[in-house]
Amino acid sequence: MRIGVGEMSPVQLAVTLVVFGLRASALAATPLCPEEVAAHIGEKATVCGVVASAEYGANEQGQPTLLDLGKPHPNAMFTAVI
Repeated sequence: MRIGVGEMSPVQLAVTLVVFGLRASALAATPLCPEEVAAHIGEKATVCGVVASAEYGANEQGQPTLLDLGKPHPNAMFTAVI
């Protein structure tokens, strides 16, 4: 199940932004927008963009959170897995 950012509770949104922000700031690399990432596969980079949709896989192995940047699922330009 995918949910839009507007459907996330304030706590879920805050935790997601903090975790994603900490991870992004830890990578000392060239910032990219979601449209540019396809040309940089295999490189370390910071991807900056609007989280268009998110999914928490409560029933999936490892319970991942997927953040779709640029456009919501299924047309996301970049999906970050936490």
